[in-house]
Amino acid sequence: MVVYSEHTQWAVGQGFFRTGRILASETKLPASRSKASANSWPNSREINYIYDCGSTSDIAALESEIRYYANYLVKHSYNYVRNVKPQIDVMYISHFHLDHINGIKRLHDVVDIKVFVIPLVDPIARLLSIAESVYHGSGGGLEPSGIVSQVEALRESSDNGLDGIENDDDLDEFPPDISEWEATFISSPAEALQELGSPEIIQVPPAESTPIDQEYPEESLYEIELESVLATDRETEWEWEIDHSGNAKLLVGLDSGAAIPVWIWQTYQLQGAKPYIPKFRAELAKARNLTVIELEKKLTDKNFIYDLVRNHFTELVKAYADALPKGNRYNISSLCLYSGPASIVGIHPRMQSWRCRPAEFARSEIGAWDVRPGWLGTGDAPTKPQKTKSATKTVDELQAIKDWLGKHARNVGSLALPHHGAKGDLDLGLLSENLWEGQPVCFISARTQINGISKFRHPNPETVSAVADHGLHLVCVSENPNSRWTLAARSRL
Repeated sequence: MVVYSEHTQWAVGQGFFRTGRILASETKLPASRSKASANSWPNSREINYIYDCGSTSDIAALESEIRYYANYLVKHSYNYVRNVKPQIDVMYISHFHLDHINGIKRLHDVVDIKVFVIPLVDPIARLLSIAESVYHGSGGGLEPSGIVSQVEALRESSDNGLDGIENDDDLDEFPPDISEWEATFISSPAEALQELGSPEIIQVPPAESTPIDQEYPEESLYEIELESVLATDRETEWEWEIDHSGNAKLLVGLDSGAAIPVWIWQTYQLQGAKPYIPKFRAELAKARNLTVIELEKKLTDKNFIYDLVRNHFTELVKAYADALPKGNRYNISSLCLYSGPASIVGIHPRMQSWRCRPAEFARSEIGAWDVRPGWLGTGDAPTKPQKTKSATKTVDELQAIKDWLGKHARNVGSLALPHHGAKGDLDLGLLSENLWEGQPVCFISARTQINGISKFRHPNPETVSAVADHGLHLVCVSENPNSRWTLAARSRL
């Protein structure tokens, strides 16, 4: 069984746009689609997927990368049908920050997405996320001289949060450039996604994660003699399945009638203590001249939420700033994704991976040895333990992620650092050699630094040093197309 895996981080600056392409065959893969035909390469299956799509530092760069990706699929996807938009099997959305979602509608214009997998969170949590992304300077393309500096200056002048803000005129950068579709997505995610061609929508609630090892023990593939069961003249039967948690798998059918997993997509939704939700709810109620009970009732109305996002954004940000201690932030929803082999690389002599150059945007100097074909997306997950005075418990997200990954962490060859390399969300245990079998390449997507300073201060210099201290590579992808990065491998599973 040969699997070609390709994961690309696109150059969108402050944001995130990651795509993956998996091609599986029981025989050697052809060098290009033009060399394949129904007769020469019939026993194969291709899966294309996406993890987030957005940017708030350079919308033009985002649109350019989306078009480039669509054209790339037209040229290279074995599934492409002439005069039809390229097909995407599944898109995962990690959380509701603008810099991770505002490219979805643009993406839909050039590709057809069959399934969306998104976090299931309460409306108040979605409002907190969108307010947070704008407050910290990553919403609507706002410059640091805009909302952040204004809010901070006013906040510094008051001992009690944002009491110095008397009216919307104090914040002349509002409202941020949030489109009607994006406002609809915050108010009713399922309704907004249904506008994009009626795809299947899976919403994943925070829950105790099932360890991947529990469903896919490392010996599962090698208890079966693949060489004998696949050495028939019949056409290989491939199955693609996705469940209610957004977990997916590509299976190959055997002569016995059974099917075994070859490649898997596993999700983990943060459990989160959500310590600031009650305070944010109270501050938002005060800003809207409502009681908390009245606000809770109104939050069941999607039209009320839409109106908040489109017409009362100042009040959202004021509530956020008053609810959280200065300099603090807490992303309460982030859907992590493992995409990799169902079994563990290196446990059997037959299971090997080799690096290959898939396209002109591959950077051959990184990841040339000890290739691990899997990758891990973390969104803006806070991997440091979160504990505050208002929290009822400490949530150790890093340990939860470790327990979820289990031995499948050995398959990870590329690791998306949480929150674009912000030090406040990175527990150094995530870089530990005790977690990874090899040395995964760490990567972040952030805006180009100007005069040595990034608009969003990403990645933090301490993160850069920590990655180097652990003997790992850090790839920073900006809005410059030359910074695109792909890790690709051919694996015999």
